Amino acid sequence: MVVGSPGSGKSHFSTELSYRTGLPLFHLDRNLWSGDGAMRDPAEAQRFVEWQARTVEDDEWIFDGNYNGTMNLRLSRADTVFCFGLPRLSCLFGYLRRLLFSPFSLDAPRNGEQRERFNFKFVKHIWNFKQTALIERLQQYPDLRVFVFRRRADVKRFFDALEFNLAARREARLKDFEG
Repeated sequence: MVVGSPGSGKSHFSTELSYRTGLPLFHLDRNLWSGDGAMRDPAEAQRFVEWQARTVEDDEWIFDGNYNGTMNLRLSRADTVFCFGLPRLSCLFGYLRRLLFSPFSLDAPRNGEQRERFNFKFVKHIWNFKQTALIERLQQYPDLRVFVFRRRADVKRFFDALEFNLAARREARLKDFEG
């Protein structure tokens, strides 16, 4: 699971993690919110919950997003959580950068959706996001492996280590094949 403040880089990280690991990726926001910041048809909320319940039964997946209403459902099946605990200003900057460059980003609107617009209410949500409450919630699951990224540089260090480990595994498999 990838969780944390909006604007922190969760979706970008999730997409890169899926690409590097081959794990299937599910962006919660793409299923719940429209490009103009409005919730999709509320009548679909139950189907949204049921879809998550079915999907977490699979052994391998990446869920990008918080959605508190079903977080415990996902946490009960997750083995690893990446928590973005970046400073508020960094998250606000990330949000503004997304607004400016969204036609070129991984989260660009598709299928005729409207481009995301500046939303002061969303800025307040970013500013008031309770990172400590999220981390406390994660601590309720002692078997979880939790990575907390406090700076964007932490993400780069993680991917560098992941690439090293994947390369070492590939090399070990090649040696087993040769022997």
